[in-house]
Amino acid sequence: MVPTTDLGLLDRSIAVLSEFAARIRCAPQDLAKERGAVLEELRMSRDSAGRLATAHWELLLQGSRYEDRLPIGLESVIRNVPAETIAAFYRKWYLPHRMAVVIVGDFPDTAAVADMIKQHLGPAFGTVAGDAAAPGPEVPLVLPESWQHKEPRFCVFADREAQDSALYMSWKVPSRPTATPAQYLEVMKDTIFMSCLNTRLYRLSRARNPPFFTAGISDESACGAVDMYVLGAACEERKTLRCVLFALRHCLADGISPHCYAGLCSLKADVFLQCFLIVGSRMCFY
Repeated sequence: MVPTTDLGLLDRSIAVLSEFAARIRCAPQDLAKERGAVLEELRMSRDSAGRLATAHWELLLQGSRYEDRLPIGLESVIRNVPAETIAAFYRKWYLPHRMAVVIVGDFPDTAAVADMIKQHLGPAFGTVAGDAAAPGPEVPLVLPESWQHKEPRFCVFADREAQDSALYMSWKVPSRPTATPAQYLEVMKDTIFMSCLNTRLYRLSRARNPPFFTAGISDESACGAVDMYVLGAACEERKTLRCVLFALRHCLADGISPHCYAGLCSLKADVFLQCFLIVGSRMCFY
């Protein structure tokens, strides 16, 4: 985020962005500095919460390579992978047709901003395109067949270091694009439904004898081809699953009340207002 009134600073920022896009140096000394940071991240994931997350993802991603190797990779690879391998991965996947530059702000001269983009990113993208002997493999845009299953999958994970109990339910769906207003409308419908369900779950958690401590549903991206709806609850009693599913069924059967819908619309209006306030502060995002 940089001020829109300082075009010199914006120009330097776009120059840095062009280095991210096509001028990354991957020397052995650079990689040596990063190994320790990634190894520390791996070490931090080996607590109770990390083991739970690993079991959760392995269940969800059965049938894919993620089942055997999560994105952070193997410790042996992190310690020993050569810089040449990392550079080859970068050249294979970081191609111009997989990139997009979006700069948003209340600019006094939009033509000047466009010229900055062409000046810095044009040559960078041209270099990448010229160096690429052949286009890299395309990322799958549909849900892989190996991830589709008619019967629900489940697992019970116990860990003696766990400090509480939790329930998670995930529904996998093909990734939802937002390239058109109609597609964005569908995403907004999902958002409103989840907000309504979260309101009902919150009310249940505030009852005299609640079936769970907290509960909520959200959506997230599992990978480029798969999105998920995840409903989680911090619980203690066995009746939690039945109660959460009842709340979901109730919300699906009865729909959204006018009162709840009006409140959600007001909340979304506040979000849009915050966006305008950010623009009014003369800052831009890129």
